Amino acid sequence: MDRTVVGGWRFCMCRNSTVAKKKLNFTTVDGIISSGLEIMDATVPGNLELDLIKAGKLPEDIFFGTNILLLQDLECEHVWYFTNFELEVIEDRPFSSLCFGGIDTVSEIYIDGKLIGFTENMLIPHEFSLEGIGAGMHELVVHVIPVSVYARQFELETKAWAMKYTQDSLLVRKAPAMYGWDIMPRALSAGLWKPVTVEYRKADRISDCYLSALNIEEDRAVLLLKLKIETVYDDLRDLTVYVKGVHKNSLGVIDSSFECCSTLFSSNVVLQIPVEHPVLWWPRGYGDPALYDVNVSLTRTVLKDSQRIFNVPGDELDRVVFRHGIRAVELERTSLAGKDGKFFFRINGKKIFVLGSNWVPTDTFPSRIDSYTKRGLELVRDIGCNMIRCWGGSPYPSDVLYDCCDENGIMVWQDFSMACGLYPDDERMRKLIKTEGISVVKSFRNHASLVLWSGDNENDIFASFRCGSVYGKRINAPDPNHNKLTREVLADVCERYDGMRPYIPSSPYLDEEVFKTGQLPSEDHLWGPRDFFKGTYYKDQSVAHFASETGYHGCPSPATLNKFISEKSLGKRGDGSICTDPEWLVHSASMETDPCAPFAYRVPLMTRQVEKLFGKAPDDIYSYALMSQISQAEAMKFFIEHFRIGKWYRSGIIWWNIIDGWPQISDAVVDWYGSKKLAYYYIKRSQQRFCLMCDEPREDGFVSVVAVSDLSDDISVEYTVTDAGSGENILTGRALAKADNSVIIDKFRAEPAHVYKLSWRCGNGSFNISGDNHFTGDIGSGLDLKTYVETMKKAGLWVTPDGF
Repeated sequence: MDRTVVGGWRFCMCRNSTVAKKKLNFTTVDGIISSGLEIMDATVPGNLELDLIKAGKLPEDIFFGTNILLLQDLECEHVWYFTNFELEVIEDRPFSSLCFGGIDTVSEIYIDGKLIGFTENMLIPHEFSLEGIGAGMHELVVHVIPVSVYARQFELETKAWAMKYTQDSLLVRKAPAMYGWDIMPRALSAGLWKPVTVEYRKADRISDCYLSALNIEEDRAVLLLKLKIETVYDDLRDLTVYVKGVHKNSLGVIDSSFECCSTLFSSNVVLQIPVEHPVLWWPRGYGDPALYDVNVSLTRTVLKDSQRIFNVPGDELDRVVFRHGIRAVELERTSLAGKDGKFFFRINGKKIFVLGSNWVPTDTFPSRIDSYTKRGLELVRDIGCNMIRCWGGSPYPSDVLYDCCDENGIMVWQDFSMACGLYPDDERMRKLIKTEGISVVKSFRNHASLVLWSGDNENDIFASFRCGSVYGKRINAPDPNHNKLTREVLADVCERYDGMRPYIPSSPYLDEEVFKTGQLPSEDHLWGPRDFFKGTYYKDQSVAHFASETGYHGCPSPATLNKFISEKSLGKRGDGSICTDPEWLVHSASMETDPCAPFAYRVPLMTRQVEKLFGKAPDDIYSYALMSQISQAEAMKFFIEHFRIGKWYRSGIIWWNIIDGWPQISDAVVDWYGSKKLAYYYIKRSQQRFCLMCDEPREDGFVSVVAVSDLSDDISVEYTVTDAGSGENILTGRALAKADNSVIIDKFRAEPAHVYKLSWRCGNGSFNISGDNHFTGDIGSGLDLKTYVETMKKAGLWVTPDGF
């Protein structure tokens, strides 16, 4: 397939009242230019706000202070993007189409003044045939209708409901977080956020290709290849498909391959391809993420003496090239958490303990997401994660993310783009979701890293939030199992167009048994009261086998705060007014400056968490931010180690989250500018494949030393427990740590609110001396900041966070 990029874009904008008053015609370039509206240059891919910044219409730093609120003034603006493009005649590519990688969101598309298409989904590509449009230069106009205006024509069903800022997100297929979330600002935007191209296609081509593992045994695998062939040939036997895949080892030598050749008897090709001694794809920490280079060719069938030679490739007509990982994925789950419960993944038959991070938009403006993606994934890899959960409030990621995850063994849990709401499931929405689902599944299903589809984020429990209770007794709570979008439409799409991966309708998933009994599900989001991180909720009441969300606030560093909060507002820490200051509120993602507005709770919450650990929040911003980061670091360390110590009752934790999508007060462990908070370093220590940890003190005052291993072999370990303050050795020993398990190897009597250093050396020499700190018990009257830092420094465990 050949393509040409459509460039040279310009735009103008105005409101409905202006169009009606002037009776303007915006379907042609001449009509737009003669309107008298200001014409500005547009960047494609891009977003309206970014173009307005370039044109000097918005502040250069839209994230500083309360500048982001200016974007609300754009929400009723119609935008017209226009340009000229050339349609070529290419002899061997007679079929052409106009392709939009992403239009945000509702649009009318005109070529030479004629309406050729309409869109109302920003999340998927859109394609329009250019059949009947002659070669040469043509005008192209895209009218983007503001979603806030478009949504007014629809009435929400009685049962449909969302948060204050996100009601319209239930009616329009647009990334929910763009309406305003506790982690993202409100930036409804508009624009051509992915490339616009003219595609030229061959008459004989492969239009769809899906390769998956049908069966994997010890020394043999069987792959299933499904193709859709478009052709002008009358007799399909004149066409042959040839497939070859090769895997190269670290030296570049081919150590495994497969090939297959088949003459066509149908345009829907289904091939079973044996692979002897396959090299399997594994997640990080469990083996190499092996990828085969695969070529699928459509060829002419070889003729000899006017007779077809079946199953022999001839001259190539079309080719599809991609990388493929051979692996099998299973999800074993029960409805309820408890003694007999479970929720865990198997890859190639092996149970995997998940250490992961939630993945949110890496930037406020969708056109910039890909440019920040690899930065975020490098952090994921470095910190020791083997999974990301692509959260359902986001736009869908691109192959930039999936290719990187394939190559690095990072599993992907993919939510469909719905979040925190009761969506209408009328005929219109069911149709939109079905079209979107098919597009998304076909786009990502060839990626080995993708291990789970999830219908949405928290929509099941949102019904219970509305009724004042998540689990337990409910009054008039809608049953999420009646949700046609996730129980019928998306479930059917995933089965029909993938079929090789597990699917759950929601996260957390409240199936009929959970809803009927009111008991806790096997997989859950552990937010709770967000009080002391070693409180009753986190230690005792959170019984989920798998946590797909949990987190704790950490204030950005003073250096980072100075980049987006003015000096005047930054100084308000001293008089305690940061909880009501407009700049602090806005960067808590409250899109109003009212201290009672949604998400205004975040700064007070952060302050309470500081006070819980240290007894009192200080007046100076330096100490305040450092205390907050210590609080977050200790909390995240505890959450992760609590789950790892509980292996295999616990089977995974996906914490919130690796990096911010804009400058804000948040749970992220790396801020939008790339500065690592203290929690980043604590998490990295706690996510080592082999680690010694301490459980919480028992009633008798003893603390267990636990060897937690994700290694495939038993390993001998020499260990020492030291009082981090005095340097006194408390315990020394040697033990055998069991493979892929969590085992108590020793115990010692611990002082309350005390810091101990754990050091160890693994007997096989594969690990250097490592260290970890353990902070025991409750905090009594509060920690002393200076004492804590000096103790950690003395023990060699302190890492100065970025920006201090």
